Amino acid sequence: MELAGATVGVCAPSGWVRADRIAAGIATLREAGLAVKVGASVHARMGYLAGGDRERAADLNAFLADPEVDLILAARGGFGASRILSLLDLAPLRARPKPIVGFSDITALHLAWARAGVPSVHGPVATDVSELPGLLERLRRLAGPVAQPADGPEMRTVVSGRAEGVLVGGNLSLLAAACGTPWQLAAEKAILLVEDLRESPYRIDRMLTQLAQAGVLDGVVGAVVGELVGCDAPPPPDGEEAVPQPSGYDVFAARFREIGIPCFAGLACGHGRRRLAIPLGLRARLDADACALEILDSAAGWARA
Repeated sequence: MELAGATVGVCAPSGWVRADRIAAGIATLREAGLAVKVGASVHARMGYLAGGDRERAADLNAFLADPEVDLILAARGGFGASRILSLLDLAPLRARPKPIVGFSDITALHLAWARAGVPSVHGPVATDVSELPGLLERLRRLAGPVAQPADGPEMRTVVSGRAEGVLVGGNLSLLAAACGTPWQLAAEKAILLVEDLRESPYRIDRMLTQLAQAGVLDGVVGAVVGELVGCDAPPPPDGEEAVPQPSGYDVFAARFREIGIPCFAGLACGHGRRRLAIPLGLRARLDADACALEILDSAAGWARA
């Protein structure tokens, strides 16, 4: 994606944003030569939300309809994006595709983009760009092999094999929460990308079971597990005997071995400190033995090229 001269719409569809962090992020975007439009929700707060549902949805709808905005960057995740899905007008997005960039709670919006048939980017949020070096550069490289940072987590093969399909997914908790709604993930013949934060292994197991029982895992051809931050079993209470328990990665591994699809784990995307920008909704090739993911489609035509 050619970012030079692009216009970025920054809005807060989820949680409220600390003023100092968003100011630093916007300054970094402008220093990089980007024009920035800032939605009112970025400076709003209603409890744990960045303003009311209609206010947050209005910001996003305005950027979808604005012909000057080339991409939309979420200010942060948190909670609240799923609350505004029914308030979104996706017609302008279908008429003039543009990506939304974000992760965690922004997965709800990735599902909306998928429903509109438009790719999006699982990647950094606006409060990240001044704090984590190299994120803007990663946004420029959305096609080709996904390059793992040298200091990223250790990747490992879970199930050997290769697969090709459209890359879909995001945060496991949000994918599970969408089951049974009009926004439920469609993953047939797709490669599934998943990550999460502070979820105990039994909760990961429960959410994967929910995806399986809702039919989301039917027809999935491959999987990539991103970073699972704080997803190991907690220590037992004082006085209780420690019982060996699986890690979050163990739970994913068992599920994907049972399904029998190629999978590797440890890609540096999600809640870790090395957040790759990975396009969703484009065709990808997975080589689980090499722990490699390659984006096959060009981003041209939906992102400013």
